[in-house]
Amino acid sequence: EKSKAEEGAANIVKGDRKVDAKADEEALKAEEAAAKTAEERQVAVAEVALEKRKADEAEATRAKKELVAAAKSEDEILAAEAVAKKAEEERIAGAKSLAEE
Repeated sequence: EKSKAEEGAANIVKGDRKVDAKADEEALKAEEAAAKTAEERQVAVAEVALEKRKADEAEATRAKKELVAAAKSEDEILAAEAVAKKAEEERIAGAKSLAEE
């Protein structure tokens, strides 16, 4: 009877060890899943930050192009005004010349 009791106790210990091993395995899987989720979250945050940076760069490029276009337009306006002023001056000079003759 003693050996049956010892055998029963040994089987209980083995069963407890199996349960503990299974619990440890499940805990490890849960930790790995949590780590994977955290890593995926970090990757997603990095991807969003990269997309925002690309959008900011695109906006900066667009704004720069607009400024360049505006500067060219301003230069063209100034050049047209200078031509108009010169033409007006030549017209006035021509009118004076005709008046003097």
